[in-house]
Amino acid sequence: MSTFEEDKISTGEMTAITEPVGRKHETYYWSDSVEFLVEDVLFRIPQYPFRVGSQYFIEKFGLSLRDGTNAARGVVTLPGVTAAQFQVFLKLLFPMHLTSTTTVFTKAEWLTILTLSTLWHFHEARKLAIQHLDGHNLTEMELIEVGRATSISRWVLAGFKSIAGRPQGCVISNEEANAIGHQAAHKVWTIRYQLAVAGDELDLSEDFIERELRSKFSEELAALKATELEHRTKADIERAEREEEERRKQEEEAKAVAEREQLAEEKRQREKEERLRRRQEIRERERRERKRGTRAPGKAEP
Repeated sequence: MSTFEEDKISTGEMTAITEPVGRKHETYYWSDSVEFLVEDVLFRIPQYPFRVGSQYFIEKFGLSLRDGTNAARGVVTLPGVTAAQFQVFLKLLFPMHLTSTTTVFTKAEWLTILTLSTLWHFHEARKLAIQHLDGHNLTEMELIEVGRATSISRWVLAGFKSIAGRPQGCVISNEEANAIGHQAAHKVWTIRYQLAVAGDELDLSEDFIERELRSKFSEELAALKATELEHRTKADIERAEREEEERRKQEEEAKAVAEREQLAEEKRQREKEERLRRRQEIRERERRERKRGTRAPGKAEP
């Protein structure tokens, strides 16, 4: 053995063929990477955040489900996405906390994260984006357009509600009608017309607007709501299951209580009928006894 090799062994330096023996950490041991081509830009990053973030993504783009393997062959091309958009998404998946423990995103960046997380089914990232955008005062058009594009029914409803509730004289512009669709604009205009004609006769106009919107846009809202269910996080699904189980238990308890009350009522009714029957028997017996007592002396009872 050469002196150079002995020095490397004695100092603990690893060679290209030497690997220390130890248990691989389940989170912070990345033995696999993947290359993405977005537009004309290459990104080489660990697969781990993608594996834990979206089952849909790893299946769609052929990423590995197991540590230490790389099922993706060559470079994975991500169509329909710009390099700038993907960089924003990676900023969320791979935060660099060197001077702060908080990564700050702009409204535009959160909109990008919402778009990509919805497209690729990163449900936790999508939920986080929605939470942050709820506090960014989205415009009426953003609520409707983004809500439709990313299946957020309450945003769409809120956008239409805001337009329908505008002060009289604030018309729906041609640009807005083109953006939301002329049929939708007509439905909203109809509600505004009803409000204008009714004047002060309509109490709680906000409730009226929401009822009308839910009725006129029922199919669209139902379709958005159905798609929303596909983007629930694991925690959301578990909470919904717990709530459904609790609701089922409450229904069963209510049913059991109702059955017990019905049985008790039937019992009370039977007891009442039995008391009535006994009173009738007593009265009938007393009537017969009085009848016998009033018969003439010596007259035989038939």
